[in-house]
Amino acid sequence: MIFFSIGRGYNKFFGDPNDHRVFSMKEEQKKVIASLCSGISEQVREGFLSQMDPEYFSLYSSEEVATQIRMSSLLDSQCPVQCKIVSREQGVFDIVIVAFDYFSEFSILCGLLTSFGLDIQSGHIYTFSERKTTSGPFPRVGLHKRESMQKKILDHFHVSLLRGGMFDEAGQKEFQKELLDLILLLAQGQVQEARAWVNRRVVEYLSKLKGTFMGHLYPVEIKFNNRLSKKWTVMEIHSKNTPAFLYSFSNALSLRGIYIYKVKIENIGSEAQDQFYLCDRQGRKIEGKREQEFLKIATVMIKQFTHFLAWAPDPARAIRYFDQLMDKVMEKGLHGSVISFLSKEETLDLLARLLGTSEFLWEDVFRIQFENLLPILRDFQRGKGDWNRDQARRQLKQFLLRGRILEDKKRILNDYKDRELFRIDMKHLLESPSDLVAFSRAVTNLADAVLDQAYEICHQHLTRLHGQPLLQDRRACPFAIFGLGKFGGREMGYASDIELLFVYGGPGRTRGPEPVENGDYFERLCQEIIDFIEARREGIFQVDVRLRPHGKAGALASSMEQLTAYYSPIGEVAPFER
Repeated sequence: MIFFSIGRGYNKFFGDPNDHRVFSMKEEQKKVIASLCSGISEQVREGFLSQMDPEYFSLYSSEEVATQIRMSSLLDSQCPVQCKIVSREQGVFDIVIVAFDYFSEFSILCGLLTSFGLDIQSGHIYTFSERKTTSGPFPRVGLHKRESMQKKILDHFHVSLLRGGMFDEAGQKEFQKELLDLILLLAQGQVQEARAWVNRRVVEYLSKLKGTFMGHLYPVEIKFNNRLSKKWTVMEIHSKNTPAFLYSFSNALSLRGIYIYKVKIENIGSEAQDQFYLCDRQGRKIEGKREQEFLKIATVMIKQFTHFLAWAPDPARAIRYFDQLMDKVMEKGLHGSVISFLSKEETLDLLARLLGTSEFLWEDVFRIQFENLLPILRDFQRGKGDWNRDQARRQLKQFLLRGRILEDKKRILNDYKDRELFRIDMKHLLESPSDLVAFSRAVTNLADAVLDQAYEICHQHLTRLHGQPLLQDRRACPFAIFGLGKFGGREMGYASDIELLFVYGGPGRTRGPEPVENGDYFERLCQEIIDFIEARREGIFQVDVRLRPHGKAGALASSMEQLTAYYSPIGEVAPFER
């Protein structure tokens, strides 16, 4: 049985939480409840009453208990939730929800309440089990074939409408419809879909209050206590109370796979002093220092990040990737200055827009090149602009001086390429998504610089082995690399490859320790250049030489004579190649 209390009314309703005196239900009350539950079997009624905490009966009248029993008895696979909304004074409501119990349900309910502009003032929540037959909904695998235990929740929220909000009859009907849709998703195991749905609604609400959050991220103090409870880890939280606080924090715990057993929240003025009773998904306490530190950092960061989702094009994707980003931070043991940088408002704003915009940036950069993320974000915040072609070449050449052997230079060149491509993509997405000309120019300049240095390195490597290639008249053999397609037209885009055509002067031999024919030399040179520039994903910044004479059947490098003959009026060129 799970008990949950919210708000300053905790002591009023329940007395001292350390006082373990038991309140019992009187026989007269049982009889009254039974008389009010006509049509409901004694087994169902007694099953409900026997699972409730003794304090439960001090909170609710016999009529209220009977109503909640009736709501519980109506649950089935088609309608796994019942909701009752009672209007109190102006802008104040009591919302009672009875439903089957699912993982992440608590954060989903908090998010739905937030999205309707409802502020949770106090409440009490129970989780209880009822015996059911296998003909009922959601049978548990491995239990007795005739009888099993079905967990249910009874959540009572006392809420007030935030200023400017409206929760009239139409709004209440919409709330109940969305509640049913969300619980049905949870019943079908579609937790991610339910999270995305409620997250979108919360973001719509927060977007109306954008100005409230910028510059107003308050610190969150967290302590762990494993002495207060034998079974549960108590997470003590002290922070400024802000909109969507309960949703964002419970959602953060849910994303980390943490089960919330009990919560005590007390607001003193604008300060929140909360206690979460927790365990992991295996039912174990959270006792390891590293595990506690991980949970503390991740939940606080996700909680703070939630306020910036209004700036994310796809909020569900942004929060999912940010959660995975926190995994990367902890996996690599990054603390201190890294967390300090990531927790800045301007950094969270950038990350919300980036993570909620591009799947490519996550899959090919954030996940694989995590070490590049922080330097690039810092450079962007400092206003670093795009390099022109000459600047890019000089910068890359300077980096390559650090490499002593060929493999070192290859790694440095590709790291630079990937880092700069990420920076260009990021700058384009954040600053000028409609300015495709500037974006194409920056990507093409990068390809130019990378190709130029790849040629220089590979050429030097081969000349040390074979010497300089010479024509038959002993003159140096010229060599050219032609850019085709979007690269040649300086119109490279987000997922462009680098289409090339290699041409050398003509027949001859190299002059060196191991001389070879010019055709062999340039074939090896072209292959080395192709291998030197690595693509993290097929078709993105990948060298493509399929437009050479004879396509895949032809040599990588063509002599000038071969190229002229191929493209002549009587040559073998296909019509589409002209």
